[in-house]
Amino acid sequence: LFLLTTFWMARYHIYNPFNVDLAAYLSVTLCLIMMLDNKNILFIIIFTLALFIKETTIILFPVFFSFQLKNSKFKSALIITLKWALPPVILYLIFRFFSFNSYFGDIASSFKFYLKTRGILGFLKIFTIGFLNIWGIILLVIIVGFPAVIKKIKELPWALVLFISSLFLPFLDAGVET
Repeated sequence: LFLLTTFWMARYHIYNPFNVDLAAYLSVTLCLIMMLDNKNILFIIIFTLALFIKETTIILFPVFFSFQLKNSKFKSALIITLKWALPPVILYLIFRFFSFNSYFGDIASSFKFYLKTRGILGFLKIFTIGFLNIWGIILLVIIVGFPAVIKKIKELPWALVLFISSLFLPFLDAGVET
């Protein structure tokens, strides 16, 4: 809420009303509040809306699972997550799969575009640069602080779900380079 009410954030969204980020931030914040209060019906409604506002809000799925895992055993956390957080994801994926702008077609189009315009070496160069841009600092932290990372994982095993799922977040972008 602090981020949403800062002057520059509010001003940015006033001058860019078609930007969906503010709605995504708000829906993620509301989902987290509903999750903490165990208001699962409101969570599922807001999470569904959040997915249709911006696809990267799917990160709430592993967040929900991690929260459940932190508070209960694995089997119970998995059942609760499948019951409350999976239906919005399935609904969203069905919509994306059958929509005119299919998410899976977008990924294939991006690969074809880069291979066609830049060749295999150009594609590998862009992929490597993109990989390092996305995960470079995280990889550096893991390599340099490996003992501390392992220690933290042992202390907070549920946080591993969040870390691993965050690595896959860039693949959720549905945009196509043209």
